[in-house]
Amino acid sequence: MKTQILLSRKITGLLLVSALSFTLTACQTTKQASEADRINTALQSVANESSANGNSYESMAALENLYKRDSENPDVAAQYAQALRHNDRLNRAIMILRPFAENDRLNNSAVNAEYAALSAASGNYIDTENYARKVVIEEPESGKGYHLLGIALDAQGKHDQAETAFRKALDYWEGDPSPVLNNLGLNLASQGFFDEALETLRQAAATSSGRDEIERNIRIISTLQSSVPHGATTGRGGSAKMSPPFPGKKPPYNS
Repeated sequence: MKTQILLSRKITGLLLVSALSFTLTACQTTKQASEADRINTALQSVANESSANGNSYESMAALENLYKRDSENPDVAAQYAQALRHNDRLNRAIMILRPFAENDRLNNSAVNAEYAALSAASGNYIDTENYARKVVIEEPESGKGYHLLGIALDAQGKHDQAETAFRKALDYWEGDPSPVLNNLGLNLASQGFFDEALETLRQAAATSSGRDEIERNIRIISTLQSSVPHGATTGRGGSAKMSPPFPGKKPPYNS
Protein backbone atom coordinates (compact mmCIF):
# COMPACT_ATOMS: atom_id res chain seq x y z
CA MET A 1 0.00 0.00 0.00
CA LYS A 2 2.83 2.38 0.91
CA THR A 3 4.52 1.55 -2.38
CA GLN A 4 1.40 2.51 -4.32
CA ILE A 5 1.11 5.80 -2.40
CA LEU A 6 4.77 6.64 -3.04
CA LEU A 7 4.40 5.77 -6.74
CA SER A 8 1.28 7.90 -6.98
CA ARG A 9 3.08 10.84 -5.38
CA LYS A 10 6.01 10.48 -7.78
CA ILE A 11 3.71 10.41 -10.80
CA THR A 12 1.82 13.45 -9.49
CA GLY A 13 5.12 15.27 -8.95
CA LEU A 14 6.24 14.45 -12.47
CA LEU A 15 2.96 15.70 -13.87
CA LEU A 16 3.28 18.97 -11.92
CA VAL A 17 6.85 19.49 -13.13
CA SER A 18 5.80 18.73 -16.70
CA ALA A 19 2.85 21.14 -16.46
CA LEU A 20 5.04 23.87 -14.97
CA SER A 21 7.63 23.37 -17.69
CA PHE A 22 4.94 23.61 -20.39
CA THR A 23 3.55 26.79 -18.80
CA LEU A 24 6.98 28.43 -18.71
CA THR A 25 7.63 27.48 -22.36
CA ALA A 26 4.23 28.84 -23.40
CA CYS A 27 4.86 32.09 -21.53
CA GLN A 28 8.28 32.41 -23.13
CA THR A 29 6.83 31.78 -26.61
CA THR A 30 4.07 34.33 -26.01
CA LYS A 31 6.63 36.87 -24.81
CA GLN A 32 8.76 36.31 -27.92
CA ALA A 33 5.73 36.64 -30.19
CA SER A 34 4.69 39.81 -28.40
CA GLU A 35 8.17 41.29 -28.81
CA ALA A 36 8.19 40.39 -32.51
CA ASP A 37 4.80 42.03 -33.00
CA ARG A 38 6.02 45.16 -31.22
CA ILE A 39 9.06 45.43 -33.50
CA ASN A 40 6.98 44.79 -36.63
CA THR A 41 4.48 47.45 -35.59
CA ALA A 42 7.30 49.93 -34.97
CA LEU A 43 8.83 49.25 -38.39
CA GLN A 44 5.44 49.67 -40.06
CA SER A 45 4.95 52.99 -38.27
CA VAL A 46 8.36 54.25 -39.41
CA ALA A 47 7.58 53.21 -42.98
CA ASN A 48 4.18 54.94 -42.96
CA GLU A 49 5.50 58.13 -41.38
CA SER A 50 8.49 58.32 -43.73
CA SER A 51 6.26 57.81 -46.75
CA ALA A 52 3.86 60.51 -45.55
CA ASN A 53 6.82 62.90 -45.17
CA GLY A 54 8.05 62.15 -48.68
CA ASN A 55 11.11 60.20 -47.56
CA SER A 56 10.70 57.20 -49.85
CA TYR A 57 14.20 55.84 -49.22
CA GLU A 58 13.73 55.73 -45.44
CA SER A 59 10.33 54.13 -45.90
CA MET A 60 11.87 51.51 -48.18
CA ALA A 61 14.57 50.72 -45.61
CA ALA A 62 11.98 50.16 -42.87
CA LEU A 63 9.89 47.94 -45.14
CA GLU A 64 12.98 45.98 -46.14
CA ASN A 65 13.59 45.15 -42.47
CA LEU A 66 9.93 44.27 -42.04
CA TYR A 67 10.04 42.01 -45.11
CA LYS A 68 13.16 40.22 -43.82
CA ARG A 69 11.33 39.50 -40.56
CA ASP A 70 8.09 38.38 -42.26
CA SER A 71 8.97 37.36 -45.80
CA GLU A 72 6.01 34.98 -46.17
CA ASN A 73 3.46 37.75 -45.62
CA PRO A 74 1.98 38.80 -49.01
CA ASP A 75 0.80 42.20 -47.74
CA VAL A 76 4.29 43.03 -46.46
CA ALA A 77 5.80 41.85 -49.75
CA ALA A 78 3.40 44.10 -51.70
CA GLN A 79 4.30 47.13 -49.57
CA TYR A 80 8.02 46.47 -49.93
CA ALA A 81 7.68 45.97 -53.70
CA GLN A 82 5.82 49.28 -53.98
CA ALA A 83 8.59 51.06 -52.06
CA LEU A 84 11.20 49.50 -54.34
CA ARG A 85 9.22 50.65 -57.40
CA HIS A 86 9.06 54.20 -56.07
CA ASN A 87 12.86 54.08 -55.77
CA ASP A 88 13.30 52.75 -59.35
CA ARG A 89 14.36 49.26 -58.28
CA LEU A 90 11.95 47.44 -60.56
CA ASN A 91 13.89 44.19 -61.00
CA ARG A 92 14.20 43.69 -57.25
CA ALA A 93 10.53 44.52 -56.75
CA ILE A 94 9.40 42.05 -59.40
CA MET A 95 11.64 39.34 -57.96
CA ILE A 96 10.13 39.88 -54.49
CA LEU A 97 6.51 39.91 -55.61
CA ARG A 98 6.40 37.42 -58.50
CA PRO A 99 6.13 34.27 -56.30
CA PHE A 100 3.05 35.73 -54.62
CA ALA A 101 1.52 37.03 -57.86
CA GLU A 102 1.97 33.69 -59.64
CA ASN A 103 0.56 31.67 -56.74
CA ASP A 104 -2.86 30.54 -58.01
CA ARG A 105 -3.97 29.67 -54.48
CA LEU A 106 -3.34 33.21 -53.30
CA ASN A 107 -5.99 35.74 -54.23
CA ASN A 108 -4.61 38.94 -52.74
CA SER A 109 -5.80 42.25 -54.19
CA ALA A 110 -2.83 44.23 -52.84
CA VAL A 111 -0.39 41.81 -54.50
CA ASN A 112 -2.28 41.86 -57.81
CA ALA A 113 -2.53 45.66 -57.85
CA GLU A 114 1.16 46.15 -57.13
CA TYR A 115 2.20 43.51 -59.68
CA ALA A 116 0.03 45.27 -62.27
CA ALA A 117 1.76 48.56 -61.38
CA LEU A 118 5.19 46.93 -61.66
CA SER A 119 4.25 45.47 -65.04
CA ALA A 120 3.09 48.90 -66.25
CA ALA A 121 6.34 50.51 -65.06
CA SER A 122 8.26 47.79 -66.92
CA GLY A 123 6.24 48.24 -70.12
CA ASN A 124 4.61 44.79 -69.90
CA TYR A 125 1.05 45.86 -70.62
CA ILE A 126 -0.30 42.34 -71.17
CA ASP A 127 0.52 41.43 -67.57
CA THR A 128 -0.71 44.85 -66.44
CA GLU A 129 -4.09 44.16 -68.01
CA ASN A 130 -4.32 40.62 -66.63
CA TYR A 131 -3.52 41.57 -63.04
CA ALA A 132 -5.57 44.78 -63.15
CA ARG A 133 -8.58 42.73 -64.25
CA LYS A 134 -8.05 40.47 -61.24
CA VAL A 135 -8.11 43.54 -59.00
CA VAL A 136 -11.39 44.94 -60.34
CA ILE A 137 -13.00 41.50 -60.15
CA GLU A 138 -11.96 41.19 -56.50
CA GLU A 139 -12.74 44.85 -55.73
CA PRO A 140 -15.32 46.28 -58.19
CA GLU A 141 -14.87 49.75 -56.68
CA SER A 142 -11.07 49.88 -56.94
CA GLY A 143 -10.11 53.18 -58.54
CA LYS A 144 -6.49 52.04 -58.61
CA GLY A 145 -7.42 48.82 -60.40
CA TYR A 146 -9.42 50.62 -63.09
CA HIS A 147 -6.66 53.20 -63.57
CA LEU A 148 -4.10 50.48 -64.17
CA LEU A 149 -6.51 48.70 -66.51
CA GLY A 150 -6.99 51.92 -68.47
CA ILE A 151 -3.22 52.40 -68.82
CA ALA A 152 -2.80 48.82 -70.04
CA LEU A 153 -5.64 49.00 -72.57
CA ASP A 154 -4.59 52.42 -73.88
CA ALA A 155 -1.01 51.25 -74.41
CA GLN A 156 -2.35 48.36 -76.50
CA GLY A 157 -4.39 50.69 -78.68
CA LYS A 158 -7.75 49.73 -77.16
CA HIS A 159 -8.72 53.35 -76.67
CA ASP A 160 -12.50 52.96 -76.33
CA GLN A 161 -12.11 50.33 -73.60
CA ALA A 162 -9.38 52.37 -71.94
CA GLU A 163 -11.62 55.43 -71.80
CA THR A 164 -14.30 53.39 -70.03
CA ALA A 165 -11.72 52.13 -67.52
CA PHE A 166 -10.39 55.64 -66.81
CA ARG A 167 -13.91 56.96 -66.23
CA LYS A 168 -14.59 54.06 -63.86
CA ALA A 169 -11.36 54.93 -62.04
CA LEU A 170 -12.58 58.50 -61.57
CA ASP A 171 -15.89 57.22 -60.16
CA TYR A 172 -14.07 55.37 -57.38
CA TRP A 173 -10.86 57.41 -57.02
CA GLU A 174 -9.75 58.59 -53.59
CA GLY A 175 -7.52 61.63 -53.26
CA ASP A 176 -6.00 63.78 -56.01
CA PRO A 177 -7.62 62.68 -59.32
CA SER A 178 -5.12 64.50 -61.56
CA PRO A 179 -3.14 61.36 -62.58
CA VAL A 180 -6.34 59.73 -63.88
CA LEU A 181 -7.58 62.96 -65.51
CA ASN A 182 -4.20 63.40 -67.18
CA ASN A 183 -4.26 59.91 -68.66
CA LEU A 184 -7.92 60.25 -69.65
CA GLY A 185 -7.05 63.51 -71.43
CA LEU A 186 -4.26 61.80 -73.37
CA ASN A 187 -6.61 58.92 -74.17
CA LEU A 188 -9.20 61.34 -75.60
CA ALA A 189 -6.48 63.00 -77.68
CA SER A 190 -5.51 59.56 -78.96
CA GLN A 191 -9.05 59.23 -80.27
CA GLY A 192 -8.91 62.67 -81.88
CA PHE A 193 -11.28 64.32 -79.38
CA PHE A 194 -9.07 67.36 -78.82
CA ASP A 195 -11.79 69.62 -77.38
CA GLU A 196 -12.69 67.13 -74.67
CA ALA A 197 -9.04 66.21 -74.11
CA LEU A 198 -8.12 69.82 -73.40
CA GLU A 199 -11.08 70.29 -71.07
CA THR A 200 -10.08 67.16 -69.15
CA LEU A 201 -6.43 68.18 -68.92
CA ARG A 202 -7.40 71.62 -67.64
CA GLN A 203 -9.41 69.91 -64.91
CA ALA A 204 -6.29 67.89 -64.08
CA ALA A 205 -4.17 71.03 -63.89
CA ALA A 206 -6.75 72.74 -61.67
CA THR A 207 -6.76 69.87 -59.17
CA SER A 208 -2.98 69.54 -59.01
CA SER A 209 -1.05 72.79 -59.34
CA GLY A 210 2.60 72.60 -60.25
CA ARG A 211 2.41 69.48 -62.39
CA ASP A 212 4.56 70.52 -65.33
CA GLU A 213 3.73 67.41 -67.34
CA ILE A 214 0.02 68.33 -67.43
CA GLU A 215 0.77 71.84 -68.67
CA ARG A 216 3.11 70.37 -71.27
CA ASN A 217 0.37 68.01 -72.46
CA ILE A 218 -2.06 70.93 -72.74
CA ARG A 219 0.42 72.81 -74.95
CA ILE A 220 1.05 69.77 -77.15
CA ILE A 221 -2.63 69.01 -77.68
CA SER A 222 -3.46 72.68 -78.26
CA THR A 223 -0.84 72.68 -81.03
CA LEU A 224 -2.31 69.51 -82.52
CA GLN A 225 -5.79 70.99 -82.38
CA SER A 226 -4.65 74.09 -84.24
CA SER A 227 -3.28 71.89 -87.03
CA VAL A 228 -6.65 70.26 -87.75
CA PRO A 229 -7.66 71.01 -91.38
CA HIS A 230 -10.50 73.47 -91.97
CA GLY A 231 -13.84 71.65 -91.88
CA ALA A 232 -12.63 68.81 -89.64
CA THR A 233 -13.99 68.43 -86.14
CA THR A 234 -12.23 67.69 -82.90
CA GLY A 235 -15.29 66.70 -80.90
CA ARG A 236 -17.46 63.61 -80.66
CA GLY A 237 -19.97 62.78 -83.37
CA GLY A 238 -18.13 64.60 -86.14
CA SER A 239 -17.83 62.96 -89.53
CA ALA A 240 -14.38 64.37 -90.24
CA LYS A 241 -12.57 63.55 -87.01
CA MET A 242 -8.84 63.80 -87.47
CA SER A 243 -6.60 61.01 -86.24
CA PRO A 244 -3.73 62.61 -84.30
CA PRO A 245 -0.13 61.35 -84.03
CA PHE A 246 -0.93 59.68 -80.69
CA PRO A 247 -0.72 57.91 -78.33
CA GLY A 248 2.54 59.08 -76.98
CA LYS A 249 4.01 57.26 -74.02
CA LYS A 250 1.76 57.74 -71.02
CA PRO A 251 3.32 58.98 -67.79
CA PRO A 252 4.60 56.07 -65.67
CA TYR A 253 2.24 54.76 -63.02
CA ASN A 254 3.47 56.10 -59.68
CA SER A 255 0.69 55.61 -57.14
